[in-house]
Amino acid sequence: MYEARSRARSTLAIAMFSLFWAGLALACARYDLAISRAVVDPTTGWARFGQRCGELPGVYAFALSAALCYARPERADARSLLGAELPWIICSGGIVTVIALSAYRFFDYRFEVTAGTVCLLLVGVLTRFARRRLGAGIVLPERVDRACTWTVRLSVWSWLLVSILKLGWGRIRYRDLAPLAQDFTPWYSPQGWTGHASFPSGHAASSWLLLPCLLLWPRGSARYRLAFVASFSWGAFVCASRVVMGAHYTSDVLFSTAFAFGVMAYALDREQRQSTQREPVEPPSRVGM
Repeated sequence: MYEARSRARSTLAIAMFSLFWAGLALACARYDLAISRAVVDPTTGWARFGQRCGELPGVYAFALSAALCYARPERADARSLLGAELPWIICSGGIVTVIALSAYRFFDYRFEVTAGTVCLLLVGVLTRFARRRLGAGIVLPERVDRACTWTVRLSVWSWLLVSILKLGWGRIRYRDLAPLAQDFTPWYSPQGWTGHASFPSGHAASSWLLLPCLLLWPRGSARYRLAFVASFSWGAFVCASRVVMGAHYTSDVLFSTAFAFGVMAYALDREQRQSTQREPVEPPSRVGM
């Protein structure tokens, strides 16, 4: 009975979530350009800060989570060489991303291909050595393990989705529009490879990578609410900054937001179901027998 009610609530929540974002998508199709014209101001200080540092907390969370997942005891049931080495690959890639992004955001230094390759090889060797030094590995608390796992999943899935869509959509950014905006295209009209990459927003996708921290605490607790307020506030701040800077339209940031929220809704629902299944079933009372 409880499982049936839980599934019904999940289905209703997904339906309401879908209708909400469908309404936003329809609104953005009509008002994207008007919103940008009304709010874009690249000289705004808080928006410039969001552009410079908006990705960093999420990328740091991804790299830390990838490192902790790689430090776990090695799985003996890995079915392929790629499956066995994937945690190491993701960990190395996350650390290199942090190094490269921090160097660019804080020191305006861009890694060239040679420097990036050397950095990746060096980090790969160091992470492999560190993992061997751990021996059996580090056993993470269950909630920490789940939060790290979903942070890595959300990061990888968001990166793949955003990268693929950017290549195929070719939407021009607001700040690159012609004076009369005759080259503006709505979000639902892919243009193919044009060299432009407005849809969807990578900054927005990265800003929501703090959401998996919700899995660290029981749903409804004070810490859970505080984590939600903090992660939501940061994500909303970064999304708003991208629109104000003219780097993205409202639909660009909302698409990345919808994907992140959809993944987290699934993760929270799955975690709740699994915790319910783990609860011991009390035997029937023998009073009156």
